[in-house]
Formats: sequence, structure tokens, C-alpha cells
Amino acid sequence: FDEAVLPAPVTDVACRALELAALVGAADDALAEGRLEAARAGYVAALEQAPRHPEISRLVAEIDLAHGGRWESALGLLVDAEAAIHAGPVAAELLEAVGDHEGARAALAEALARESYGPVAARLALRLAELADDAPGRMAALDEAVARAPALEAARLARLDARLGV
Repeated sequence: FDEAVLPAPVTDVACRALELAALVGAADDALAEGRLEAARAGYVAALEQAPRHPEISRLVAEIDLAHGGRWESALGLLVDAEAAIHAGPVAAELLEAVGDHEGARAALAEALARESYGPVAARLALRLAELADDAPGRMAALDEAVARAPALEAARLARLDARLGV
């Protein structure tokens, strides 16, 4: 509260966040109101101003995954912006939808490695277990889910069920 103290400089991360908010503000409002087509159109318009922007591409892909059925085009947007496996659970679901099970597992494994909040990490591990193509992979993912969120009942029950199945 002293005039002699200069305000803190705006960091690169904060500057990028402010620019993103300015680009997608109207689309975010439309999404919050449940107007998905308007939100998608707004995000696509924002991509014209910021081509290959990973966060905007991910928003369009999320809408397409949940409501649009445009899996290939959504996956194409993600791949143009960044490697698909870096786009997390959205990319995993899109890759699974188009039949790339190994890519889906890789995207989930990377998202799981980056996630620091236990319950979310456990949910990612549970989904990874669902996509596992062998029993050891499934058990490893279920063990990870329980380790990340021991209080999550779904993780414990899924691991118990898998162990009883073995």
C-alpha cells in the first residue's frame, strides 16, 4: 500500500491466461449457458486468431467428444495443436473411440503421471485399468488407483473384484 512499491510484473503464464480469456470469453459464456453449438463456434473462431492453441483445441475436442460425435475431426484438432497423448483424458477417449487402444492407454498414463490430486488420479487409473489389455497391466493400474486415493471406494472395489477374478 505504498506508492514507492511498484506493482508486480505480469508473468508469461498470467499474460497467456489473460489473452486466452479475452479470446474465448463469449464462448465460455455460451458453454456455461448450455449453448454447445454457439460455444463450439466461438472456440473455432478463437482458433482462427490463435491457430493450434492447445487449450482451445482441447475445449473444441471436449465438446465434440461429449456431444458432437466428430471424433476424427476432434482428434485432428488435438494432433495439430500438440501430440495427442499430451492432451490427457479427452485424447484418450477420442483415441479409444477411433480404435487406437494403445494410444488411449499412453494418453491416460501420461495424464496420470502429471496429476497431483489423488481422487482425480485414481479415476484416471481406474479408466486405465478398464483399457488394460492384460491382467498385470490392469492390476498395476488398480493398485495405482488405490495408492493415489485409498478412501475412494470405487478403486478399492474394482481392485477387489479384479483380484477375486484372478
